[in-house]
Amino acid sequence: DTAVTADDASRPAARHHRAGGLSWDVSAAEDFDVAVRPGDGDEGTVAPELYAERVVTGSGYHRGGISIELRRPEGSKSASGTRARLFQTLPWYVRVFIHTLAVEIDGVPVPVPTSGADVGANGGAVEALRWVPGVDRRRPSTMELQVLMPASASVARISFKFEKAFLRISEFPPDANRGFDLPAALLSLPPVSPRDGHEFGESRLLDLVEGVASEVGDTHSEGVYMQGALLTLPTPDFSMPFNVTTMVCTLMSLLAGALLTTLTRRPGWEGFSKLKAEQRKRLKSLEKEARKARSGKSE
Repeated sequence: DTAVTADDASRPAARHHRAGGLSWDVSAAEDFDVAVRPGDGDEGTVAPELYAERVVTGSGYHRGGISIELRRPEGSKSASGTRARLFQTLPWYVRVFIHTLAVEIDGVPVPVPTSGADVGANGGAVEALRWVPGVDRRRPSTMELQVLMPASASVARISFKFEKAFLRISEFPPDANRGFDLPAALLSLPPVSPRDGHEFGESRLLDLVEGVASEVGDTHSEGVYMQGALLTLPTPDFSMPFNVTTMVCTLMSLLAGALLTTLTRRPGWEGFSKLKAEQRKRLKSLEKEARKARSGKSE
């Protein structure tokens, strides 16, 4: 909402750039100053076509979900609607239930087609869907969904649910309690007309990722990466190995002490300390009697 403008109207005028910046030609100006004023230069800015937001839903360590909201800016109008293509890759430990995929346009559920024959039946809101399931510890899951947002619609919401897998203790990072980073989703805006010529279920972007296609057909489409997200997984108590080690060492020391005591004990030594105590008492009594005898002789 702020732009950089010349401090005096007599000084060189600013030129707007397509990228949204301003520039001046100061080669002929002797004294040129720059000031920041709110509102100046707004005519050179371009409002975004859609706002995209992704959040992780659910609670607990068993199941969760992801909700992606596409919102049209207030006051913006589109004559032919907006086509949005969503590309999302998730790690293998996020087991997505594809049957829970739901698409809503302004709060109204839209049927998600499962074949090419269903595309025309639902009015073409969901134009294409491609889903590659993940394999545990081998391959992540990949989903690409293409939605045509009508010109009269303002909000489109895409959501699905997943299950959190249990990891081995060696698969956790050092900061496991912080959470696991989920890859950002890619939102691209291909042109609405002419309509893509690929069949339902095909994906030029996925073909490029998999090395099937040489280039993406929509070379002039705009794309944006959504914000990242943290996912909490069932995390074990990493201090348990140390607790177990301490307990085992204590038990082993007690066992070793009892074993050494048993092995070094001699049967002839039983009552030796008692015998020694009796001998000391006897020696003390004899010493007293000897003192008395000496004292009697001296008298």
